[in-house]
Amino acid sequence: MHLYALGNDEKVIYAGHADKHINYICLECAQVVRLRSGFHRQAHFYHLQPNHKCRLNGKSMSHLMLQHYLESVLPKGEVQLEHRFPLIQRIADVAWITEKIIFEVQCSPISAAEVLQRNADYASQGYQVVWLLHENRYNQKRLSAAEDALKCFPHYFSNMDAEGKGDVFDQLSFAVQGMRKQYLSKLLIDVSKPHRKLHVDQLSLPQIIAERLETWPVCFRGDYVYLCHEKASDIELLKVFLDAIFLAETQWRVDFDRGIMELSLWNFFKKIYVNYLAFSYRSVLRLILEKASR
Repeated sequence: MHLYALGNDEKVIYAGHADKHINYICLECAQVVRLRSGFHRQAHFYHLQPNHKCRLNGKSMSHLMLQHYLESVLPKGEVQLEHRFPLIQRIADVAWITEKIIFEVQCSPISAAEVLQRNADYASQGYQVVWLLHENRYNQKRLSAAEDALKCFPHYFSNMDAEGKGDVFDQLSFAVQGMRKQYLSKLLIDVSKPHRKLHVDQLSLPQIIAERLETWPVCFRGDYVYLCHEKASDIELLKVFLDAIFLAETQWRVDFDRGIMELSLWNFFKKIYVNYLAFSYRSVLRLILEKASR
């Protein structure tokens, strides 16, 4: 399924403006596609002859609805769906032209190598990729290779369904040997409000958030970095910090076992020192939180 195709005049046409009785051409594989729509169905194109190698053909309705959602909340006239990049032979799910941001919606499995290659390809055209990973496949108990590769790149999650109901949200987690052990709270983000230069004192942040601030070129209003920047609500912020420090403690316990096993005393005692500060920091925050909650 996809939302755009080529008409007989070789111009790109949106499914909502297409005719069911006319043949169109797929932007990806150049095969014939037709319009499919209905009262309870988002208008989209489908292949007359199934082509499993075509990337656009494999899009689910949840994928299309998330694209449609992005188009509806981003500034009109600045966004293009299924935007073609001929020089790198790529078709972006959603291209925010004025901000030079590509939103890649991912509802199906993808390799780490392909994730990094897309990032590199779009970067060569001056665009920053922001990945939106669907919860049906990602943010699960087992950390995928693609998610591991995206640690240093902007990515969020979505639970949007085939009817367009759902959200885009930020969530941090801690994984051990590819298995998630703890999650922080979900924070709804505003994808229409990107921020590239947030000045936050990293020394006052839990490490898991400070690392993101250092490595992500762009973040969005409502995510963990932005929350720490804005200090939107002292109570909410303290809860976030306590959750993050709890993750640090979990990491410390894993490092303790690993340090004993590997006999790496230097790293072992260094982590003890770092996490001792985290313990003290947590105690102070808990006292503040208790007083503020009375």
